Amino acid sequence: MRSLFEFEDQPWLPSSLRDYMTDALRGLFSSLCRRTRVADRLACVLKRCNENSIVDLCSGGTGALCPVIEDLELQGLRPSVLLTDRYPNIPAFESLCRASDGRFEFRSEPIDATAIPPDLDGVRTLFAAFHHFEDEDAVTILRDAASKRCGLAVFEASERHPVMILAMPLVTLAVLVITPSLRPFRLGRIVFTYLLPIVPLLVFWDGAVSCLRTRTVAELR
Repeated sequence: MRSLFEFEDQPWLPSSLRDYMTDALRGLFSSLCRRTRVADRLACVLKRCNENSIVDLCSGGTGALCPVIEDLELQGLRPSVLLTDRYPNIPAFESLCRASDGRFEFRSEPIDATAIPPDLDGVRTLFAAFHHFEDEDAVTILRDAASKRCGLAVFEASERHPVMILAMPLVTLAVLVITPSLRPFRLGRIVFTYLLPIVPLLVFWDGAVSCLRTRTVAELR
């Protein structure tokens, strides 16, 4: 299944379409990531590493991270967060940073998770992104964190299971429902979601491929 590709990863995909996709995922994750054990696990990593900073890799539209940070605050933890991505969604980054009272920052230049600049300090997080990497690159990410003694927390929302794959039409339907509420408002998002439903189709394909590419626990070990 590693040979399957996701549109979001392709450098030829127009950045506007990629941003619309990650915006849609932000809306989905904002609900799905609440009241889970993700924040508990990340809190353990922060405490064990004695860190109060997070370097988020492959941040996308920031949707998977935001509810987790809110849950951390309920536990009395207020880490600073740096958003990074190989294809940074600048409008989404800017919107979150404006509303965060300075606790969120971002890098506007592309940051490759397999070649992290040495000045980026903190616990590294990957939300719903590790499956994007081929095995060799995945090992590079793990080895670099280990060699630099950096905490690393990897969370996946997908699973290689028939039920998850069969649920993708529902995910596509959810994109159609939540799109009007996404902010900041962008006319192109409306056009390419409803008039020309390219975004829902891309999300459907990438979601199904994500499930097929997600590694099992045994494969991760």
